[in-house]
Amino acid sequence: MLAVMHISLSAQKDSVTHGKWQGRIIPKATLKMNASTLMDLFRPSLFISSDIYVTKHVVVDIGAGWFFGTVLQRYKSETMNGYRQRLGFKYLFLPERKVSPYVGVEGKFNHIVQKNIETVSWYNNQYTEIALIPKKIQNYGGAIRAGMHVIPDRQRRFILDVYSGFGYKYTSITKKVPANAQTFSFNQEFLAERGVGNYQDADFLFGFSLGYCFH
Repeated sequence: MLAVMHISLSAQKDSVTHGKWQGRIIPKATLKMNASTLMDLFRPSLFISSDIYVTKHVVVDIGAGWFFGTVLQRYKSETMNGYRQRLGFKYLFLPERKVSPYVGVEGKFNHIVQKNIETVSWYNNQYTEIALIPKKIQNYGGAIRAGMHVIPDRQRRFILDVYSGFGYKYTSITKKVPANAQTFSFNQEFLAERGVGNYQDADFLFGFSLGYCFH
């Protein structure tokens, strides 16, 4: 009789533990879309990322995306396209909870080709013409970030990833300008768009992603 009671109580304890959402399922991987990058007016992009769980607490965060336009475009022939890549690592503090805080590091690389209608001046304004001038923008950077994974549903299927951080960014800007010529850009003059050169800046991160969990 005592043995039967002991087995019954043990089974009841296990069921109560799972019923209270203790010991939840930890995803093997996620697939997320960054909603905040779509809202960027100056360089909107579609960015997809995935969390790959190496261990219960350590996650590899890898992502890639595509830039597809800017509000700075004034003519149909002007374009702004390119790709972006990111690789990072996270440490999750409470991976079995609904809300799991984390800290991590990441590195990024962006490559953008922007074509703008500009005024090209030859030989000290002796001759001018309007031309479509390509400009190449490359960003390299690294950052420390903190955030949280929110997995609210009982099936542990849907995830919200909110993050912020800061770091370092190196930017290289080049143009394909004909020899003995200078260019004048409306965007650069009136909207403080950067010209040709190399720049080093602080980088600040803030955003959120929505996605699906795989078990």
